[in-house]
Amino acid sequence: MAGDHLPTFAARPEPLDDKYAWIASQFVAVQEASGFHRFDHKIARSYKMFTESAPNVKCDGGPYWNIAQVFEETTKLSLLGFLSLLFGSLARFNKFDPQAFVNDPRNYGLSRTWFASTKIPSEALDLFLALVSATPAEFRSAYEKRNQGASDFTAFRDRPLFRDGDYLFVIDFAFLAEKFETGPFWAIHDSLPNKASKDGFHAFWGRVFERYGCDVLKAAADQSRNVIYEAPNFTDKGKGQVCDAIVVCGSSAAFIELKGSTFSSRAKYGGDYLQLKAELDEKLVEDADGGAKAVLQLKRAIELTCRRNDPEPINDVDLNRVRYVYPVIITRDDIGSTLGVNAFLQVRFDAVARRKQMKKIVTPLFCVNAEDLERFTAYLHDTLFTDLLEAHYRANRERGEHLVNTYFSTSDNAILKEKGIRRPEIHVHSWHELAESAAQHLGLHP
Repeated sequence: MAGDHLPTFAARPEPLDDKYAWIASQFVAVQEASGFHRFDHKIARSYKMFTESAPNVKCDGGPYWNIAQVFEETTKLSLLGFLSLLFGSLARFNKFDPQAFVNDPRNYGLSRTWFASTKIPSEALDLFLALVSATPAEFRSAYEKRNQGASDFTAFRDRPLFRDGDYLFVIDFAFLAEKFETGPFWAIHDSLPNKASKDGFHAFWGRVFERYGCDVLKAAADQSRNVIYEAPNFTDKGKGQVCDAIVVCGSSAAFIELKGSTFSSRAKYGGDYLQLKAELDEKLVEDADGGAKAVLQLKRAIELTCRRNDPEPINDVDLNRVRYVYPVIITRDDIGSTLGVNAFLQVRFDAVARRKQMKKIVTPLFCVNAEDLERFTAYLHDTLFTDLLEAHYRANRERGEHLVNTYFSTSDNAILKEKGIRRPEIHVHSWHELAESAAQHLGLHP
């Protein structure tokens, strides 16, 4: 019977942190499979991170990776060539005709002739297809090596095109779109010789995301309403950086941590909420060596700058008029906008935040993913960033004290009701730029 195939859920745990980690573990795969996270945002974001954010990180003085150079050395395919061929492949699968597919499945297949009108050499096309496709035997081998459970589609994400003779068929359109980021990232990562170099590459990619997030905010914000301070430092040089960004909005301010961490397939799809809980703690609260991550970094920044006695000044940032402080975490990984994750991190922040010792009102902690940040930018020319956060808090307040629901899926958000769902201009611009770049590289005329 159909009911025999329905999943059997374990009993929901009682402690708040366990409960919210359990909820998140049940919804990670569900949200991904339902198309909750938009592939067009992933494509535009990845293009900007590779072509603008990554090169600009060279200026910050930390370890630098020339992504385009290392990718080409690793794959023998240029980065722009890979992205352009991927864009061309997506165009092939953009429209689906069910009747034509029934008549002949090859009507929805990709063959080498699709690229016949381009100027891409045959050798480059072979290299590209090897990076994005696999045979049934290769898929089987991949799952025999690593399989984290029924919701783990890592092998299909790695090679989203199924190769059958001269034709390739898309397994999942969103998986193919994800390759704009995961293709270059993992090709470089997997070529590195040891854990130290791989950890260094992850750290570099985190800095790239920090730069991207700040650039997105600065490009969209009306500086008379939302004043953006990127990587502000304490006046006392010994105390270092305050946080990744501060947005001052009149009498309120958002303290932001941008996190580029990648969460493992075991944590996301293994079905063990304790594993997800451990990884959330490790990457967003405190690592195994006791190093502060987003939650504890925000705690420190807010306590030092907002305490009643001798608050620490910040270079070029005046918080004297600020009465409300909003702690915000933004993740590159979609996990940040998974149901239950914000509530989990809110519990962690509440456990350490010493609000009674603050001379400013510290709000609940907010957590969103990069896509939601991009969608926020559509409102920043006429809306305070902190008003967007406050609207979300008020919309959730009747459901309890913790922010379980994700931002754009929460009903009764007063700002979204008044102004509607907007498409961010920065997203539109990135799409046009990518399309023009890909067409030029492929030798086509859009």
